[in-house]
Amino acid sequence: DHPRPRTHLDAVGAQADPVGVDARDTHPPRPPADLLERDGAASGSHDSGHGEGRLDVVTSRVPGALHEVVRGLIEGAEEHVRLTTPYFVPDPRLLRALVEAARRGVRVDVLTPRRSNWPMANWAGRTLYPVLLDAGVRVAEHHDAMLHAKAIVVDGRVAAIGSPNFDARSFHINGEVLCLVHDP
Repeated sequence: DHPRPRTHLDAVGAQADPVGVDARDTHPPRPPADLLERDGAASGSHDSGHGEGRLDVVTSRVPGALHEVVRGLIEGAEEHVRLTTPYFVPDPRLLRALVEAARRGVRVDVLTPRRSNWPMANWAGRTLYPVLLDAGVRVAEHHDAMLHAKAIVVDGRVAAIGSPNFDARSFHINGEVLCLVHDP
């Protein structure tokens, strides 16, 4: 029921709508315990005890953990996925997750920079735009400056914020950390 632009060249700004918080009794799925870090006070799963939310931390020390968690968030989305990344080069499984989410009626928004310090990453990501647009994914490019934010918001109830880009290098090679903030 949301209009879906057919072009990725729309300017970001007036069209960008704020992330809404959806108050529900249900919670997004929690990452499997074996994917969560438990090494220190600042990592692992934290709950205030007041029902105010939860924080989970996932790192690349568990091989494939970041990829699995991000894919699970997208596959579990019911209303919307909002993804911001400086380097958008999803592997086939993540591309499929985004496309299938859009096809099942989830609003999927992807925001990337128009220009980057790695032009090949821009080029590689843009080759996927037709597939995404045909599925109903909304793709926009930030024009003003290098966009370096790395975040995914799913259904207004969970935000994944951290160091990984949306590419294979971040999910499988680099040392990365991702914080999942759950809003009840």
